[in-house]
Amino acid sequence: MLDIAGSNRRIAVCIKQVPATQISIGRQETRQLDRQAGSAILNPHDAIALETALQLKDSLGCRVVAISMGPPYASTILRQAIALGADEGILLSDPVFAAADVLATSYTLAQGITSTGPYDLIICGRQSTDGDTGQLGPALAAQLDLPYACCVEEIVAEPPCWKVSQAMTHQSLVQRLPSPSLAVVHKNEQGLRPASLAQRLRAQRQPISVLTLAALPDSVAEHYGYYASPTQVERVYQPRQRRNPTLQKGEATKLARSIVSQWEGK
Repeated sequence: MLDIAGSNRRIAVCIKQVPATQISIGRQETRQLDRQAGSAILNPHDAIALETALQLKDSLGCRVVAISMGPPYASTILRQAIALGADEGILLSDPVFAAADVLATSYTLAQGITSTGPYDLIICGRQSTDGDTGQLGPALAAQLDLPYACCVEEIVAEPPCWKVSQAMTHQSLVQRLPSPSLAVVHKNEQGLRPASLAQRLRAQRQPISVLTLAALPDSVAEHYGYYASPTQVERVYQPRQRRNPTLQKGEATKLARSIVSQWEGK
């Protein structure tokens, strides 16, 4: 068990670069989403996880390490994390990692976390806006053989444990996790903090650690990416808009009656 009351606490936060929601959905010939650098953002759910990690740094004085898997230009979100207060950015990047589903992605992240650890706590966002499975956090905990909590809204250090508050569907729970453990954060009352110009400039000068396949404990290519993904994408396409929306103005009661009569006439 790690000592979370010590001065060498380290928290890993997993973040992902995702396509901006307003862009074209993807390339059919590769059956992959369009992930061009100019149209990519920090996954909003991971922004919540990052802010949670930074709040723990504010209160505990621990080190926060932002970890991501992606192409070279994914370093942009790691520099964003550093500008906001993360101490280090680690990018898992290798062509072999491409086209990974959640199982292969969790394995790759687990390898990166194992090779750069140990960590007292690992924090993940609820889901990504592209894959949208919500399975990465639990899968990563399984790969690392760590206890975990989902639906987390607050994390407080109570050495030698982490006290986590969870907002479940019909009840609120509070439990204590040992160190190390993993938390999947769903909510944070405080939005992601802004970064000053000086912080942004300093982040641009800080090097990002890039780990390729050769740097991981398991360097067998078939254990990563497309080869290790049981989920196969059959088609990537933009759904057709089947309706022509109309905007109506007027008094609410009359508009409601008009809409009802239109539906009744169909």
